[in-house]
Amino acid sequence: MDPLTAIGLASNIIAFVDFAGKLVSRGHEIYKSASGALQENVDINNIVTDLSLHVNKLKEANTITAPTQKEQQLQSLASKCSILAEEISQKLKKLNVDENAKMRGLRSIGKAFRSSWGKKDLEEMMARLIAFRSEIQFSILVSLKDDNDLIAIQQSEQFDHLSEQAQQLIQLLIQGQNVFEQSLAAQTTTITNLHQTTETNMKQHFDHSQAQVLQAIADSQAQAQMQENKRKEDLILQHLSFPTLDIRYESIDPAHARTFNWIFEGFKPSDPNSTGFPEWLVGNGDSLFWINGKAGSGKSTLMKYIYDDPRTREKLSIWAGGQKVTMASFFFWISGNADQCSQTGLLRSLLLHLLQQHRHLIREVFPDLWKTVEISANLRAWSLSYASGALTQLLRRDLGKVILFIDGLDEYHGDHSNHLDPERPEYYREIVNLLKSLSSNDLKICFSSRPLLIFHNNFDRRPNLRLEDLTANDIYTYAKDKLVDDPVVAELRLEQDWDPSQIVSSIVEKANGVFQWVVLVVRSLLNGIDKFDDFEKLMDRLNDIPQDLMKVFDYMLKQIELQYRVEGFKIFAMADQALIMTQYQQQGRGINFSDGRYEELCMLGLWFGLEFELMLEKSKTRHTVTRLSDSLSTDIDIAKAIREVDRKLKSRCSGLLETGPAMLTGDGYDRDNVLLESRFGNRRLQYVHRSAKEFLDLEETKAGFQKEIPATYDPKTSLLWSAIQRIRIYEPEPYRSLVDGNAKNDLLCLVDSALLLAQSIQEEGKDCPHELLDILDSTMHRKQSEEQIPLVTEAMLKFSSHISRYRKLYIKDGSSELTAIGSNSSDDFLSLAISYGLLDYVQLKIIRDPLLLKQKKGRPYLDYALTNNNNLLFPVTVKPMIVQMLLNAGAEPDEYCPTVYSIPECIDRSEGRYVHFGYTTWTPWQSALQSILRTAAGKMNWRYLPLTPEESQDWILVLKDLLARKPNVGVVTWVPFTRSPDESYTVSETIKTVFEEGYPEDTKLLLRMVKELADEQGCALYSVETPKNMDEW
Repeated sequence: MDPLTAIGLASNIIAFVDFAGKLVSRGHEIYKSASGALQENVDINNIVTDLSLHVNKLKEANTITAPTQKEQQLQSLASKCSILAEEISQKLKKLNVDENAKMRGLRSIGKAFRSSWGKKDLEEMMARLIAFRSEIQFSILVSLKDDNDLIAIQQSEQFDHLSEQAQQLIQLLIQGQNVFEQSLAAQTTTITNLHQTTETNMKQHFDHSQAQVLQAIADSQAQAQMQENKRKEDLILQHLSFPTLDIRYESIDPAHARTFNWIFEGFKPSDPNSTGFPEWLVGNGDSLFWINGKAGSGKSTLMKYIYDDPRTREKLSIWAGGQKVTMASFFFWISGNADQCSQTGLLRSLLLHLLQQHRHLIREVFPDLWKTVEISANLRAWSLSYASGALTQLLRRDLGKVILFIDGLDEYHGDHSNHLDPERPEYYREIVNLLKSLSSNDLKICFSSRPLLIFHNNFDRRPNLRLEDLTANDIYTYAKDKLVDDPVVAELRLEQDWDPSQIVSSIVEKANGVFQWVVLVVRSLLNGIDKFDDFEKLMDRLNDIPQDLMKVFDYMLKQIELQYRVEGFKIFAMADQALIMTQYQQQGRGINFSDGRYEELCMLGLWFGLEFELMLEKSKTRHTVTRLSDSLSTDIDIAKAIREVDRKLKSRCSGLLETGPAMLTGDGYDRDNVLLESRFGNRRLQYVHRSAKEFLDLEETKAGFQKEIPATYDPKTSLLWSAIQRIRIYEPEPYRSLVDGNAKNDLLCLVDSALLLAQSIQEEGKDCPHELLDILDSTMHRKQSEEQIPLVTEAMLKFSSHISRYRKLYIKDGSSELTAIGSNSSDDFLSLAISYGLLDYVQLKIIRDPLLLKQKKGRPYLDYALTNNNNLLFPVTVKPMIVQMLLNAGAEPDEYCPTVYSIPECIDRSEGRYVHFGYTTWTPWQSALQSILRTAAGKMNWRYLPLTPEESQDWILVLKDLLARKPNVGVVTWVPFTRSPDESYTVSETIKTVFEEGYPEDTKLLLRMVKELADEQGCALYSVETPKNMDEW
């Protein structure tokens, strides 16, 4: 080996030892680099590349042939260095992490540990480097210096071709200096301290990493908790809402341009001592302001105008003095369903609007619902006392300043089944007392009503205004804009050459402040202008219209042409009946769908109802329809039908019944819209004004209808057909897919409506519409193919009594849900008919097929009859005639019922904890016992209402019939959600608990029957002592 080659190889060894020494001594920084926390921007990839260069240079020593002993020593050292370099390179590659990788620091830590580059590795590497340094420093380099003329080499031409590090090595050897940098000399000391430093750094790093991990977990848990809290809040807010909540508000026409502006500009109240509205908004005086006026004077329009106008909030901010202002509203609507005209509906609306703006208080106001939603989305039914208590709790919190806008107190219909006479002051006293109790220094209420005596007696001395005294200018503006300034009318006026100013003045004079009268009159005059009436004919038309609003409606009714009257009166009858059925549904007469839509009547519903009449006319029997129609099967047909109905409303109803507004929100159609509204413009129907509905409800008006309509006509049958057809063409709105529970409930609401109509027809003693029910059966069967769970089973599961025996709880996406076990129950349409008490239909089916009961799989038909309940708040009722009919047809009380779980029993009410007790067997007889025992809890428990006397007698009769069939009296039962099987009641205890107080003689008879069966069956006689105090349940 020539001297220059030996010196070059030695310089390569020295460079590697120096580089590796620095690398090992800075192991803690390499560790930090692996964790993504570089202090000096160390790049592991570059280090690995540099090591590879050193390895390549060291391997050049292996190419020397026939080396001398010293050359072999130099080659051996180079080989050792090469091996060490390869080891370091491999370890470094394990530490390298993709910069784009997620969780880079945490993944790097994992790789560092897997590399096992710990304390022993560092010690061993540094020891080898020290040995290499000693060998080259004290052996090889001394030999190179002694054996070669280094000065001659430095002066030779070949010196310039050496690498920079080899040149530097020769110079250092000539000068007798240490060939290693001073940093390498200090590395021995460094490595001795390295272990302690590394351990300290590693501890700090892991402490920091652990803190990061714990913080990440805490942040994740906090985020998950926030999402869970929001889910619960949304469920409770949704439970507060109801489908028709905003329909009345949306249906009120906005104020005409430039009208009602006076309310903010300082009008003169009727009472000079009364406070003006702007002053009331900003002041700290009386907290109530009463807007009163005649029927049709525009009270609702003014209330909507005030609520929407930004000047209201501006003035309220002065009153608030920097505090938050919360606004809430409710618009009573007596022509709507129960929620729209009850105190419970009012309270729910106020709670919803207030809590939407103070979501953090939902948990405090509804602690019981908050616990319930942890395990189930099925929340308790609303009652007046519960809603009232919740609002009281909410108003005790710091809400800042609150103002409520409540329209139409005179449209309040109470929360009672037996309504009082609206003319009696007692009828409205509860709503008056509610307003007085709610008002305070921090809560104002602006409300409107007709000037009934009870409102005058309570609010005359409060700030108020009488609307008809203040709207003369508004009426003039409206009439002038419609009859004078409208471009189309102006063009027609020029053609006929007449001055409308006299007509406008006459309208203002005749109106007496009744805005609705003006709207109807202007509509009639515009109709005359379209027909080219001259000035004299228009004045005659105006003078012919009565000034009394009720007489105006009678006048409008008489304007319907004779050939259209019968069809028009049928339309009024269907609209009225549809409203009644909707109120029945809201009151819990059928299936309870808190998140489904109940339609009074829509344009498509009316079209199908009229179609049924046409089909009857074409039918040979004129009795009913026996097959499903395929009408409106295309989009073109549906659009055409909607246009046809729109024209018929104008010609057959004379404006008394009209289409409502589109249910639009900022994001599109909201959940109050009707079937196919967004696609085809289908709309719900509404009366032109509340007073129009009052006119149509007059006995005199109805008597006139009955004279015109054929005696065979039944609007319920037409509506039943209409409901079936809407089920057939049903499709959810774009935002409510079929997998959405709300959309599915919309469909089930139509099923509920059809069955309630059939029930109502039966209760009137009319022939059972069994052909239409068969069509409903087949329609539901076709529709259920689109569902994972059959439509009939979905409907049956809405009957909440014993519901969990036919459902099971499962977790999906972090939320608890219930899924139906349809295969266990094998529900069919006859099951549904039994649940709705359709005796005639059930009887007809069993007569036609006597083996039907025995062929039924799964849940026996008798069990449906004994668990007929749709609302947790109401007791389980029973139809004795259906039970007797089923028993006579061969049903047995002890038939096997397939079950999944028992009703969940509360084990810790404060924590909302429940446990499911499994059954091995269950029978209709046990269902009957649990149904009646559940009602006993109504005496002490909010969950259930007690049985009425009539309902109690029904159950006593049914129990007698069941005991006559000798069921197993050795069974026990308990009250759902209150007791466990270990605290159960025997048959005797159940009967005594429920009936002894009110029906002692019937109780004795039932207990005697139980004793006789117990003796016959060889089981012990059950205790008949006073049962355990129900307060202790």
